[in-house]
Amino acid sequence: MRRKQKHMARLEGIIKFSGALGELVAYQRKGKWVVRRKTSLDKKRVKTDPAFTNSRKASQEFGGAATIGKYLRNRWHPILIQDKDTTLYHRLSKQIYQWIKAGQGEPGSRSFAWSNLANGFEPISLNRANAPEYFLERLPALTRSANTLDYTLVTNCRKAPLPATHYTVGLHMLALPEFAWNGKKYQHIGNAPPLINLSAGIVSLETPVNMQGTVNLPDWASYAFAISITFYQQMNNEFYPLSDHPLSWYAIL
Repeated sequence: MRRKQKHMARLEGIIKFSGALGELVAYQRKGKWVVRRKTSLDKKRVKTDPAFTNSRKASQEFGGAATIGKYLRNRWHPILIQDKDTTLYHRLSKQIYQWIKAGQGEPGSRSFAWSNLANGFEPISLNRANAPEYFLERLPALTRSANTLDYTLVTNCRKAPLPATHYTVGLHMLALPEFAWNGKKYQHIGNAPPLINLSAGIVSLETPVNMQGTVNLPDWASYAFAISITFYQQMNNEFYPLSDHPLSWYAIL
């Protein structure tokens, strides 16, 4: 008596895809590709079923943090691009989510104020707290009233990279506009205040910087203040910026 043996051919790698294909979803896990069926949970049920009320509220707040974070990152891009800390974007969105959760009102539509919350945010991560070795001897003195800011910065360059011959210092004021829940999403209140960038001008490495003045600020917006230093090499009466642009955030008012 002879048994018939059935052989199943295994075909591997003929069709490769990532993402979704019909009811299948493909993704990598621990270096291997995994294919599974999509969840059977109906999206309409998540949006309407009372059992998912808390999930919907949490999703609204998480989405609100992402919306606010994106708005602020786009506004601050000219300044943030100078910062070498690649974790800042993630930490900013995470912190905004915590601010929203600490706000007043019903979950999913809470109100919050920067003036009470933003002061706890440390823009510089712990592993970068002492990073700017080429920085300044002293930080600016800031005094803010309702809608004005008095600033004073008299400082020297601590150290300069070769072949720098000159440097300049910048004082940057980054608006933190208020946001409110409009029934569908978090939206900023009022017109977006402009970014304020003050420069001390290019001076030689031996010359101290002296910046003093007063600027007008909207009384409904908080501001994050940053200081930057840029080095230049002088050649043939021209100044060429070097690649090193350390930037440090030091205050939120």
